[in-house]
Amino acid sequence: MKKKMIWVLLAVVLVLAVAVAAFLLFRNNAVESAEPIIVTEETTAEPEIVEEAEAEALSEEAEIELVTLTGVINGITDEYVLIDAGDMGQIQANLSEDTLIEGVEELAIGQMAMVTYDGKMTRSLPAQITALRIGVYEIRGTVKAMEDGRVTVEKTEGGDEVVLTLPEDVPELAVGDVITAYTTGISTMSLPPQMNAIAIVK
Repeated sequence: MKKKMIWVLLAVVLVLAVAVAAFLLFRNNAVESAEPIIVTEETTAEPEIVEEAEAEALSEEAEIELVTLTGVINGITDEYVLIDAGDMGQIQANLSEDTLIEGVEELAIGQMAMVTYDGKMTRSLPAQITALRIGVYEIRGTVKAMEDGRVTVEKTEGGDEVVLTLPEDVPELAVGDVITAYTTGISTMSLPPQMNAIAIVK
């Protein structure tokens, strides 16, 4: 009887020892398995660095390259302006709330306009662009003097004088002619101011 009790106690001790050993082994495995989680947390900064680099590259690619075309306005609606751009043909310059109109209070057919856009043009007929700015810079006046491809014009409004450098294709001019000159809108600070004309209409 005593021998049986001893064997039972030994069996219980053995079972407890196995249980304790299994618990300790499980605990060690759990600690070891936690290490990759710590490493993962330490390496989470790498994707953020990559994302910043990618974002910077995308922002550089997203820079808008502005392009300007010049032509005569031959159609106007609330949604677009039609431009006869010479060799480029008919261009439909679509308007938006952000489109700036400079130089005149109101666009009119026959005006020479400079249209600035983002460089994107459809292959439709007519080709279409989104106008960021439409500038019409008119000077009306009387030719007062002519010299070496330049004319001095006395403005109809105000009587101020301006010196215009003429484009290649201009009608024959003479002192006393009343003209409308379309310019780039850029003027020197000299007296009289000097500007480049892009078209002259008699």
